[in-house]
Amino acid sequence: MGWSNYIIIPKFKLLIEVSRSVDNIAEYEETAIEKAIDEENIDYDTYLEGENIVDMGDIPISKITVKNLSALYKKYEIVYSLSGMDYDKLLLFWLKNRGIEFQIKSEHNIDFDEYDKEGYVRFRR
Repeated sequence: MGWSNYIIIPKFKLLIEVSRSVDNIAEYEETAIEKAIDEENIDYDTYLEGENIVDMGDIPISKITVKNLSALYKKYEIVYSLSGMDYDKLLLFWLKNRGIEFQIKSEHNIDFDEYDKEGYVRFRR
């Protein structure tokens, strides 16, 4: 098996082992996550009237509109774009969104003994 990278979070004194392919989160991934979890921009008044309904289970089939289907399809596309994403990318998104500083280093470039002395906790996969 190949080497790993580690996300180093000084604020929490954590070393989190991740896949070696993780070096950052791509802009399209950040955008997809933001859209998928964007609850602040839901207009619940129009949602309840059927304009932006995403949960089609509450609408009789005879009342489904093209607008409803379009909204549902847009949400599907956003979620589908995230289907291959691992936990490590979600962690990077969470850290960036909260302004928490982190580094990503290869296990070959980390002195684990030094981090142990500083009280870091290491999470391994």
